[in-house]
Amino acid sequence: MNPSLPTFLTACLALLLFTGCAHHTETGLHQRPNAEQELVALEHQLSQAYATRNVAALEQIFADEYTYTLGDGSVVDRNHEIGKLRSGKLIIDQISEYDVTVRDYGDFAVVTLRVIFSGSEEGKPLQGHERITDVFVRRDGRWQCINTAATPMQP
Repeated sequence: MNPSLPTFLTACLALLLFTGCAHHTETGLHQRPNAEQELVALEHQLSQAYATRNVAALEQIFADEYTYTLGDGSVVDRNHEIGKLRSGKLIIDQISEYDVTVRDYGDFAVVTLRVIFSGSEEGKPLQGHERITDVFVRRDGRWQCINTAATPMQP
């Protein structure tokens, strides 16, 4: 066996590891199936919290600094969004989420999905089909939503 072969193999292995690490760092994405499953489940929990007016669940999911950019471009904060449900001004009768994509960046993640919903807001019928982008941060071992942006879609 050529004495330089182990050195060559070691160099190749180091290059492969470095290239893999550089790619991982460059993209910033983490491959953690648990995080993806947790966030898909959390999105479903979020939808169900709206449908059942579960204010306590929303208070857990939405971080204190949470903001929501609505389809018309206006921005509301956590207290405003939760307050609409608490007061009964916003009632969601049906909601379903689909086409969920999770991008996990370690301590934060971006989730995109589509939702179809119906209900009422301040007594007026409400119906929509939106693309949602949620930004989550991982704190104290759990995910919290810090920002939502909604874009209206054609059904």
